[in-house]
Amino acid sequence: GSAVAQEDADGYITFDFSAAPIELKTGNHQVKVMADIIGGSGRTVTVGLRNSADFIVVDQDYGQPVRPTVGSSTFSAMDAGAQSVSSGTITYTKASDSPSGNVTDTASGVTLGKWTVKAFGESMKVENLRFAFVESDTAAVGARNGAVYLNGSQIGSTATLNSTSSSTAYTAYTFGSSFIVVPGSPATLEIRADIYDADGTDNIETDDTWIARIVDMDGLSNVQRMTSGSYTDGPDGAAVTANTLTVATGSLTVAKNGSYANQTVIDPKTAYKIGSATVTAGTTEGVNLTEIAVDFDQSSIATSDTSEPA
Repeated sequence: GSAVAQEDADGYITFDFSAAPIELKTGNHQVKVMADIIGGSGRTVTVGLRNSADFIVVDQDYGQPVRPTVGSSTFSAMDAGAQSVSSGTITYTKASDSPSGNVTDTASGVTLGKWTVKAFGESMKVENLRFAFVESDTAAVGARNGAVYLNGSQIGSTATLNSTSSSTAYTAYTFGSSFIVVPGSPATLEIRADIYDADGTDNIETDDTWIARIVDMDGLSNVQRMTSGSYTDGPDGAAVTANTLTVATGSLTVAKNGSYANQTVIDPKTAYKIGSATVTAGTTEGVNLTEIAVDFDQSSIATSDTSEPA
């Protein structure tokens, strides 16, 4: 049968196998009910059969209903074991669309990393996080205007995003009550910054690589469980890294247009095409072309006087 999204108004979950009945051969069989538990911290979940009509079985030969029993006794309501929902937890995973590839040197507000945040058991309030980025040449640089975004909106204040080689190997951002994740509703978390050194020296070079990360918060009790009221850590155990980004600058190439061959022309001509070239900008960024300088390779032909003498 198909999965059932949720219980009905009477608290029942009905699995209908009539389109493709299941044959129960002679012997014992186990029936399991499995579900996703995304909320309910501190509660218990129990699944049971309330009456014999909850379990409909038809004899294969006679086509008649078979009344279920409990062993050799008349059927009575029964419950499976109670399942206790533990305290809330939170996870951070790199988003499938977290950026990778080239980023433009000196560009502003670039997304350096993107993560999916999920809560389980109860709503979770993230009060603070630490972010950093690994810089390939281990320079102690800080990215200008670092900012944290939740579902597309900035939370917390703008601050320089430190590299792991800085004297403080991270930047802490605090969120108050603006970062609450609800079970069943994953949140999208981003760290953005300018590709520019915050001290004004622009100590960032082409081909440098950056890898943004959420720093391990083990032991820092930065996440509050909204139902049970206790605190936990997240992420806990290891940093959660984004993809590698490479700092690049714009480029421009000019090549002869091979589709326009050498020409032979008889003068005079007006507005005659004397050449054609293909101009291509690199993939990193657009290029503003403000001037074109054209040079000519001129051939001169010496002539002699071939007239007859008078």
